[in-house]
Amino acid sequence: MLVSKIENSVKDSNKNYFTINGLMGYYFENDFFNLSIISPTLDGNLTFSKEDINSILGNKSIKSARWIGLIKPSITGEYVLSTNSSNCRIELNGEIFNLSLNTSNTVNLIKGNVYDIRIEQLMSENQLLKNYEGIKLYWETSDIIKEIIPSEVLLKPNYSNTNEKSKFIPNNTLFSNAKLKANANRDTDRDGIPDEWEINGYTVMNQKAVAWDDKFAANGYKKYVSNPFKPCTANDPYTDFEKVSGQIDPSVSMVARDPMISAYPIVGVQMERLVVSKSETITGDSTKSMSKSTSHSSTNINTVGAEVSGSLQLAGGIFPVFSMSASANYSHTWQNTSTVDDTTGESFSQGLSINTGESAYINPNIRYYNTGTAPVYNVTPTTTIVIDKQSVATIKGQESLIGDYLNPGGTYPIIGEPPMALNTMDQFSSRLIPINYNQLKSIDNGGTVMLSTSQFTGNFAKYNSNGNLVTDGNNWGPYLGTIKSTTASLTLSFSGQTTQVAVVAPNFSDPEDKTPKLTLEQALVKAFALEKKNGKFYFHGLEISKNEKIQVFLDSNTNNDFENQLKNTADKDIMHCIIKRNMNILVKVITFKENISSINIYINPNIRYYNTGTAPVYNVTPTTTIVIDKQSVATIKGQESLIGDYLNPGGTYPIIGEPPMALNTMDQFSSRLIPINYNQLKSIDNGGTVMLSTSQFTGNFAKYNSNGNLVTDGNNWGPYLGTIKSTTASLTLSFSGQTTQVAVVAPNFSDPEDKTPKLTLEQALVKAFALEKKNGKFYFHGLEISKNEKIQVFLDSNTNNDFENQLKNTADKDIMHCIIKRNMNILVKVITFKENISSINIINDTNFGVQSMTGLSNRSKGQDGIYRAATTAFSFKSKELKYPEGRYRMRFVIQSYEPFTCNFKLFNNLIYSSSFDKGYYDEFFYFYYNGSKSFFNISCDIINSINRLSGVFLIELDKLII
Repeated sequence: MLVSKIENSVKDSNKNYFTINGLMGYYFENDFFNLSIISPTLDGNLTFSKEDINSILGNKSIKSARWIGLIKPSITGEYVLSTNSSNCRIELNGEIFNLSLNTSNTVNLIKGNVYDIRIEQLMSENQLLKNYEGIKLYWETSDIIKEIIPSEVLLKPNYSNTNEKSKFIPNNTLFSNAKLKANANRDTDRDGIPDEWEINGYTVMNQKAVAWDDKFAANGYKKYVSNPFKPCTANDPYTDFEKVSGQIDPSVSMVARDPMISAYPIVGVQMERLVVSKSETITGDSTKSMSKSTSHSSTNINTVGAEVSGSLQLAGGIFPVFSMSASANYSHTWQNTSTVDDTTGESFSQGLSINTGESAYINPNIRYYNTGTAPVYNVTPTTTIVIDKQSVATIKGQESLIGDYLNPGGTYPIIGEPPMALNTMDQFSSRLIPINYNQLKSIDNGGTVMLSTSQFTGNFAKYNSNGNLVTDGNNWGPYLGTIKSTTASLTLSFSGQTTQVAVVAPNFSDPEDKTPKLTLEQALVKAFALEKKNGKFYFHGLEISKNEKIQVFLDSNTNNDFENQLKNTADKDIMHCIIKRNMNILVKVITFKENISSINIYINPNIRYYNTGTAPVYNVTPTTTIVIDKQSVATIKGQESLIGDYLNPGGTYPIIGEPPMALNTMDQFSSRLIPINYNQLKSIDNGGTVMLSTSQFTGNFAKYNSNGNLVTDGNNWGPYLGTIKSTTASLTLSFSGQTTQVAVVAPNFSDPEDKTPKLTLEQALVKAFALEKKNGKFYFHGLEISKNEKIQVFLDSNTNNDFENQLKNTADKDIMHCIIKRNMNILVKVITFKENISSINIINDTNFGVQSMTGLSNRSKGQDGIYRAATTAFSFKSKELKYPEGRYRMRFVIQSYEPFTCNFKLFNNLIYSSSFDKGYYDEFFYFYYNGSKSFFNISCDIINSINRLSGVFLIELDKLII
């Protein structure tokens, strides 16, 4: 199998099943007490899914039910409400109606207004859950024929607002004014979960919340406990019920859906390359700058601190054998240390001839990372650079360094895209970062460069009343300090990745704090989704055996506390110690391979945005990093003049036929040009690549409003991009010079609640690229994909390994029957062949397939000895073609001593336009021809400001054959 490495740092996250539409149902064993199930509905058909009911809850019965939420009518009018139930009541707009069978009530509702709605049913006798059919709620008006109330006008309660007057679990019933029995279904914190459940445990199965029963564990369900007196046990932006029911940002890690785990981003900055310059300004002297790659780590400080304090070999609990060490120098994952990789044998000070008393200037090439459990949007870290224990500079990210989104376990820019240049001290991009001679020598001698992220700003996403994820006004700031002060920090370092989880712990000095206590073993299981089978623990399906080398590092306070607890316990098992606030615990799984270890030049790229996705974007503003010779030169956010009005799938902005845009300035004031140094210029001269990497973009999507108009205001793509990436497989098709990338959703196989359909590779390819199957053969855009086609499939290493494992367990060994999974990356490349239709070679004075031509007869030899045709316009007519319809490629070679624009026309219709600076160009473009005529008539105007003749060397027209 041909394999190409395609990296994607966005990690797996849970699929969100929550939809804002419908009501929330509460089902009771008795007359509105002894709650049995909490389950959502979709519309006025008020019932719940029977999946898992027979096998797990089939013998349970209910006698009453309550549904709560909101209703937002689509038209103004007098509504007639009715139901099929024999004993039902409804509270709407402050009025209570009896909606028993064959009765109806009227109520006036106004379009667009939102009304609280509460429906209750009381049955004459208990019904088994597996037999319960629910009720149907109807409405009708003079304009609406009687129908079940539709999903789009019913909204679930806002569980974030725990201060609402109407409780999610009220202590009364619409059938009686008397209060219900004391403590029955009491919900002290108004989060929608009864106190008794929060204390004794509950779980969620197929979107149904139920009280915990130990037998559920055998079916893979997880037991949740939470604080009955706090709606947000973990002090994050989401209530306990929002988390367990999935009413949160789908990019939040699965472990943080547990109310005891804080949904919490932890942002750091890592350096991947260090560029050192001798001068504060960029000069043409090739001896003025050097760059080297770096090795970085976010946890090795913990190890260094432990080495001087000794360690203890232990056994028991999750880890059969492990060592535990106390570290006086315990650091958190937002501190990242780097050392320079010396592959040349020449130090910076030697290579740049920097002597004592002289300064150097540094340009760290960086990437943000998130070792936490929640995404952060519009992230801006504040980073302190520390060399030889001295703080060199503290820098807040400038506008061009604001990250659009940063998922848990992810990086910004993502792995595979170049890092960003952190080369200036302030937002005006004017002051470089200076270091002194001693600091430079420290780097040369293997000393570390630490990037410490003291803080960051950014937003979280929550669902609004319309069911859209929004970030505006949702600032992480107020939550970060509270989470840090009320949780224990557990960190796992495994296979080069680091994850840090905040586990909430009670305040043992406060007798009113009802936050559940957790042992170290319970906390580790929750924090890292460990699974226990037959007395053994598994991490991501891998058994934690006695042969593993596992190190546990503690800060000194945590170590002292655990020692005191062990003195007072009989079994002396550290896994049974209670975790407490501000404890710091690092678990490190050791792998076999682990590396501890004077002329200014300015560039003006002429650019065009393109969209290889499946949806348009409006008001598009990419953030682009320019990379030359593997060095990030500049990271630029599009200025106001570069904001694209719209960018359709498969399209460009500006569209083909209009001139490209000039990306020639560094900031929004269009005052600072884009500088490069002499070595970078020489790299370009020698055929080196210039990469433009789009690390992120901002822009809007369009939706129809209530008036039937497409609107983009407030519809920001931002919150959706990270979620889509983390819940889909990426399929890319490269065909005839065009590339299309499609995101195909896949289930989270770690979540039994995820009911997303599974797709085979064949099914995914058919859906992604609209393949058609006829008589056992596949067709792409009407063309048969035959056995003679040359088609290459490239996979990243993780996808390749997964497919190989699947093939081992299948009988037919057909890769097309493998199941696609999240974060897979698959590239299908259809190799095309060319058929030369027409060519005009001025250099050799030859032509082929040409019926006639004009403007190319003025052939002369230049000072370089090469022949060319001096002209400002030319045209040619091809010979007759048997099959003219298809895709074509036009190549042209032109030299001009003035800036110029080329306009190509086919039968007087513009098919290509582009502007160029003076110089020599070998260019090509693609176009499609419908074959309405059996020949081509192509013309080209070469326009410059003084109408000076340009030199044309070669014209070629090729047909692309699949």
